[in-house]
Amino acid sequence: MHISTFHSIKDPLVGHRFAYCTLAEDPSPDGVLAHVAFFNATTMTSGAGTVLIKQGEMPSSDDILDLYRERTFTKLEKDEVAEELSLALDTEARKRATGFTRANLNELCTDIVGWQDKGLLAPNSSIIRLRTICIDYVGKDEALQEVERLVSLEAMKYVIKN
Repeated sequence: MHISTFHSIKDPLVGHRFAYCTLAEDPSPDGVLAHVAFFNATTMTSGAGTVLIKQGEMPSSDDILDLYRERTFTKLEKDEVAEELSLALDTEARKRATGFTRANLNELCTDIVGWQDKGLLAPNSSIIRLRTICIDYVGKDEALQEVERLVSLEAMKYVIKN
């Protein structure tokens, strides 16, 4: 099963995190009826519905947003599918967090040392930005610990490599 993920940039769902997949397709005179399943991690809502697509195309994020906004979906009956979609979102967030950590390792290390020395974090620090990503897969309570774990791990890898 191919799973796609996206963050909505459209009102009123800005920032909502979605994963979706196609369960089946049926030919239609106007194209293809794609039976899709989705999971909105922001609201913890899963659903299934049908969208019309062109032959050879995949459903788009706009198709999923329309389905969600218009409430033209039914409850997703297969918990396994919802779990797979949720896992795909967690995996995507972990990859983003690791990539952000690697790209900003020097700044993150500097922020952590400053935080430990002064006991304060600047509101626009790289730590806060990384924490926002980590919240997507560990939750608010564990996010700062995950930030420290990621930075420590990537810093050790950097030292070993160099």
